[in-house]
Amino acid sequence: MRVEWLYEARCEFRELLAYYRAAAGAEAARELSDRVLSAVEALADAPRAGVLRRNTLLGRHGFRALLIGRCACIYRIEEDAVRVYHLTDAERGDLYQILGIVSPDTDREVRAMKNNVFLKSTLRQPVKTALLVLVAALITFAFVSRASEYLLIRQETDRLSAVYRTAGTLRSAAGDRWADTAEAVSYLEDNPRVRSVNTFHYTSAIMEEDFCNADVDGNSPSKYASDFYFYGTLYDWDYEAFYFTVDTVLAGHPEIVEVGDRVTLFKSSRQKTNAREYEAFCAQLERGGRYLAVGYYRPSAYPLCRVEDDGAQRTTYACLTRLREQTLFYPVAQGGEADWNSPLLRPTPEDPGYPTKDCIQYTHDIQRSLSIIPVRDMSALPAVQDAAAGIYLTDGRWLDSEDDQQGRKVCVINASFASMRDLAVGDALTLRLQDIPSFFGYRNNLEDISEDARVLRSAQTATDTYEIVGIYEYLRRYPGSSARNLTYLPASAVPETFQMTTRDNVWTELFEMYFFENIFTPDTTAFFPGEVSFVLRSPDDEAQFMAETRDDLARMGFVAVMTESGWDNFQAAAGPMRRSSLLSAVIFTLLLAAAVCLLAVIYYRMRRKDVAIARALGVPAMGCAWAVCLPLILTEAAGAALGGALGWRYALDSAGTILTRLGEVGTGEAAGLSGLWLAALLGLDLALLLAAAVGGSAYLSTRPVLLLIQGGASGGTGHEAEGSVAASVPAAVPRASVAAPAPQAPVPAAARPEAGQSVGHIFRFVWRHIARSRLKTALAVLLAAGFTLGLAAIRLSIASNQEKVDWLYENTSAEAELLLTDAVNSVQSGGFLRQDTIDALLDSGYVTDVYLEGSAHGAVICRALGAEDGQGVYAAQEDTIKKSFRAFADETVFLSPAGSGSAVDITYFDGWDGSLFAQDWAADEPFPVVLPKAVWEQSGDEVSLACKGFRLCEVAGFYEGKTASVTGETDPVLMPLSAYRDIGSVRAVAYSKVHVTLDPSLNRELETFTQAVTDICARQSGMIALRAVIWDEELRLAVAPLENSVALMRVLYPVTLVLSLLTAAGIAALFVMTSAKEAAILRVLGAGKLRSRAMLALQTAFTSLAGLLLGLAGALAHTAWTRPELLAGLASASVLCAVLYLLAAIAGAVLSAVSVTARNPLELLQVRE
Repeated sequence: MRVEWLYEARCEFRELLAYYRAAAGAEAARELSDRVLSAVEALADAPRAGVLRRNTLLGRHGFRALLIGRCACIYRIEEDAVRVYHLTDAERGDLYQILGIVSPDTDREVRAMKNNVFLKSTLRQPVKTALLVLVAALITFAFVSRASEYLLIRQETDRLSAVYRTAGTLRSAAGDRWADTAEAVSYLEDNPRVRSVNTFHYTSAIMEEDFCNADVDGNSPSKYASDFYFYGTLYDWDYEAFYFTVDTVLAGHPEIVEVGDRVTLFKSSRQKTNAREYEAFCAQLERGGRYLAVGYYRPSAYPLCRVEDDGAQRTTYACLTRLREQTLFYPVAQGGEADWNSPLLRPTPEDPGYPTKDCIQYTHDIQRSLSIIPVRDMSALPAVQDAAAGIYLTDGRWLDSEDDQQGRKVCVINASFASMRDLAVGDALTLRLQDIPSFFGYRNNLEDISEDARVLRSAQTATDTYEIVGIYEYLRRYPGSSARNLTYLPASAVPETFQMTTRDNVWTELFEMYFFENIFTPDTTAFFPGEVSFVLRSPDDEAQFMAETRDDLARMGFVAVMTESGWDNFQAAAGPMRRSSLLSAVIFTLLLAAAVCLLAVIYYRMRRKDVAIARALGVPAMGCAWAVCLPLILTEAAGAALGGALGWRYALDSAGTILTRLGEVGTGEAAGLSGLWLAALLGLDLALLLAAAVGGSAYLSTRPVLLLIQGGASGGTGHEAEGSVAASVPAAVPRASVAAPAPQAPVPAAARPEAGQSVGHIFRFVWRHIARSRLKTALAVLLAAGFTLGLAAIRLSIASNQEKVDWLYENTSAEAELLLTDAVNSVQSGGFLRQDTIDALLDSGYVTDVYLEGSAHGAVICRALGAEDGQGVYAAQEDTIKKSFRAFADETVFLSPAGSGSAVDITYFDGWDGSLFAQDWAADEPFPVVLPKAVWEQSGDEVSLACKGFRLCEVAGFYEGKTASVTGETDPVLMPLSAYRDIGSVRAVAYSKVHVTLDPSLNRELETFTQAVTDICARQSGMIALRAVIWDEELRLAVAPLENSVALMRVLYPVTLVLSLLTAAGIAALFVMTSAKEAAILRVLGAGKLRSRAMLALQTAFTSLAGLLLGLAGALAHTAWTRPELLAGLASASVLCAVLYLLAAIAGAVLSAVSVTARNPLELLQVRE
């Protein structure tokens, strides 16, 4: 029979000879070689000379052992050949293990297996173990940081999506403002696409605090809100009035009367006519006497009513209100109180009115009343969505659905009310809610004050304390200070049984008169009771919702009107950002899986022979599998926990630095990620680790023992393994291989290639080792390709998302308007903005477009005598109509919600159209005007205007409807802005509206613009205080946060790159360390250190280069297909990353190779722990 040496046996024979040559000399090695070769060759004639032990694991597979002195040859007879599998030195303890001979040492080994010798062996190799832990930590750091980035971006885009909520309102198809919406509301609440429904209702509340509301203009819907009661000293009186000094205020707003004030109470015209009766009343009075008195303050009805303050003394001028028919005032002793049981102060059936104690308490409560609006989600109200006539937030936040669902005791109040009563966000109000319909916060205007007081006393109440979380103001100037009473509470704070304002419990005509004329304006519907608004669950549902509900709502008599939200633009940027970050997370998840498998391969290559020995000793496959995988699980889990915790912390810290200001926007705080996500990510990592560890150990422990001893060659004969390295080792082991060693190298001459073949030999050696380790090579290539693709995906994501954000900045407009700080304040001339304020705003460099409305008082002169010849102008009083003027240059904006004429319908005469307002009218020619229809019918087609000058005008048309009020007048004369400026001095004109559009190229400088416009408002001295309102919600709440998310990706990218490089270096170092035996053989066979290092390092270089080229090709092909315009920039960045990765892998391999080859080859062959 022929004798065949398998590759593993040859290598072991060379190792054995090298060991003996170093330990005992060349002669001893030669003798051993001759003896072994002779004995092995003798097996050709006597193949059964070796021992066959059927009771051992090796024996059951037909393996025999031939003892050759100090060596043992393990072989098996296969058909017509004797194949030598293994050669070992019996003195090194392997003989007893392989043959299954029981010895004390073997018993100790078996017992040691129960204590997991694999774990001890792992701990005794600290360098390799530390590298395994380090690489596991690095790849887990990269994986967790990328996954955290995706989770953060997804969380932020979900949060920012709330900015683009799709809100709508219901409109009565018949135009009935008081239409019953109950059926429609129930229908919307049952619709699965609707998140919430809110009905704008009014109910009433009284503040328990010792201060009044801010309804102080004297034009309140409740006539009693203008009353004030006081004790004071009557120091004089005359035919016109009575004069007091106040010492105690029983009821009244502090803006009207306070202790120490002087009060002048005028007689009414009716009172003056009854002179004889009042002389009798006055005869009862005493100068210097103290009295209970009642005043009535209503400037709109009685122009004499006013408050004057010269700095030293404040004086209130009001109307006198009689106590009773019998008397004007009730005498009270100094320091005392009125006797409420006095007949003069007790109500009677004939005269239930002033000033019983109940009446004073009623007035006291009325002046502390607020109109409560219970809401489910304030940010979805039409009043909030209306950018022209709604409300805006000056501080704090809106009420949201969580406030309602969680029953929070919070409220949002008016800014003027907060300023007048020194309230701020964080303060509290104690409110006594009342079960009565709210007439703008008051009882429904009954004439019988005693009955009103009785109803209030008997009404059901609910008292609680509410924290102020938001302060709002009106975008438009409204004429009535009762608008300050509107206070918003969560719907859950108001009992469901409480009455709300409906057509059934209020005088609708009176309510509408106050609403549209005295408090708000004719085109204002956002605050009307019964207004229904709703929010869809997703903006994507809008089209389908409208299609599904149109017919049903029409049957109920309603139409759904949706508001524009800008959702499509947001999705165009946020969608790709989420997808790209998800792709990056998926790639790094796959990289984690590949790295975990690669580490498992490296570890099990290190433990292959240990498994073979354990199995040869009779350890069960299951026990061996568990024992060998436990060290891998423990070491890799430790690295994963360390890397995961650091990656998580770094990602959140980076996000905290970049995304901190996201919590300052109105959709809630930008919360960090829950720790459960870290647990989930580490759980995924552990699952991959367990799968790789258990799978690898199960596979390894079930492999034939001798195959493991040979190095895991497949097949029963090992021909594949042998043939794969045939060019790098001799075909047989000749006797002369140790007989005549070369002087320079203790290796056979046949083992060294010629000098000319040196490079080729190195590359063949490298190639065959790469090809032989197919799994390791495939995983290394996959890892390099994966890192290249992952880094390229991140770069592409950053570039693509930045492009989207830039597009949003360029196509999202920010607008601003200058408003009165107190929206209910009135300005005598109508205009409150000076020209120098407008010039400063335009000169700031931020404004690209401006819309102005000028406003002033003047007169329309129907027939002016002398106007043609330039002499004096004369007009009869009946031909002069006092009017305010409204001037603008853009008719389209004026008629839109952004202007003040959205409720106006203009009819132009022949030859005229809306362009007349934009023309520049010369100072010496008549300019056109548009008159209110009633004025046109009275004046004709040619009029003159008097306003800081005199100009002839031609009537170009008339209009119907009412404009937004500026001075309380809703039908001004409309004129071109250029003509308005020319009537008087340009610097003397004043504007009632300025609406500007910011330069989109400067959108990133909104904070600077905000400060600049705030400074401009502050510099306008001598006029009413201004506030700048900037409509930058889309930029501030969505676009800027999206850019911050891109910034987060930029911050995490360099860290991911560094982690990739360190991982490459660590993996390369581990590869070289697992090839320590090959390095020792190369050194024993005479290869120099440089040559050996090159062979070891090139294996890593080639596999890394293959993976990098594969990854680059995939990344560039994908970019060329999807985003060709970004290909050039991505190609250079990806190539740079690939080069850095390759250099890192080579550096790790070279450093490890230097460390390995610097050691004594015999130490490497002995594999000492």
